[in-house]
Amino acid sequence: MSNDKDYYEKEERRIVKNATEKGVPFETAAIISRNIRQEGLRNYEYLQMLKGKLSDEINRKK
Repeated sequence: MSNDKDYYEKEERRIVKNATEKGVPFETAAIISRNIRQEGLRNYEYLQMLKGKLSDEINRKK
């Protein structure tokens, strides 16, 4: 089980790093992440929602 947790944590860091490199402030990414977690999403669903919302932020910056 901890291998799954490690995978999701690494994937989350990779997604956030990618977004910040593309101009999304880290604080914004953290707020989005917290809001998704408060909705109760975890693991795969959480990562998919995080990718989508950060992608929206990246596109908004363009």
